[in-house]
Amino acid sequence: MPETRKPSARLRALYENYLAEVETAARNLRPGAGWFGTKGGLSDDPCHERFAAALRSYLEELTSSGASSAAVRDEMAYVYTAPLTFREPRAAYWMLIAVQGLTQPLIASLTPQDAAALAELMEKSFRRSERMPVQIKLIKELKAASKA
Repeated sequence: MPETRKPSARLRALYENYLAEVETAARNLRPGAGWFGTKGGLSDDPCHERFAAALRSYLEELTSSGASSAAVRDEMAYVYTAPLTFREPRAAYWMLIAVQGLTQPLIASLTPQDAAALAELMEKSFRRSERMPVQIKLIKELKAASKA
């Protein structure tokens, strides 16, 4: 994989703020909330939707800004590897997997080399048997973009 830089401070802040909100929501849960599939658990907290909306907005700005392929690759690499770093709480982990799909429109801004590097990163980061449908789709699209 080509040398990667750190993701932007803004992207890191989005993730850090989200994870702080999740921790706060977890501390404020009523005892028994969300048990046995009932409403009111951590996964029902609105912080997840706020995070997804903020990330979507940021990625749309990145797409329209004409950022270089290397800059886009670095941001995407952070989104793709964040679930490996932040595995707990599980409600946050699953949201970090789900929002990976928001990067799909950015694939068109990548060079074939950067697309190949991201496909390789995804394949190495998530075992085939554990990949979610969104990850399978992204890997397929990244590989197609690497052949363009």
